[in-house]
Amino acid sequence: MRRRIDGFHHEEGAWFAELGCGHDRPVADEDWARSQDGRDGRIGEECECEACDRFELPARVLRSGATKEWSDASMPEALRRSHRVREGTWGRLVVRDGRIRFAAATSPPTDVVLEAGQSQPIPPGLAHDVH
Repeated sequence: MRRRIDGFHHEEGAWFAELGCGHDRPVADEDWARSQDGRDGRIGEECECEACDRFELPARVLRSGATKEWSDASMPEALRRSHRVREGTWGRLVVRDGRIRFAAATSPPTDVVLEAGQSQPIPPGLAHDVH
């Protein structure tokens, strides 16, 4: 998934891009990363985030809230069609009982059935459906 570069930090002798999704991407091998002007020139650009492609929650994600629990009968209408988690926010679908199908507009498409006790991280801005 393409993600915006919000900033950079230096750690253990290497530069990392801080992405809008919350992940860090190493950029030490890029020529432009060696200078402040080079890094400053990349702020706001997009790059691939392989961690988002793997649905990995970033280490620095903080829990900020939760929706009320729902069942097939009480699932909100807005969740019955394709929708997105807003930019800058991760979602996490948790199955307490039964099962749910999670489908996402990734390449290749993601289509999994989650059983009770399983959860699915949902990256910011990703179009997805639940059934």
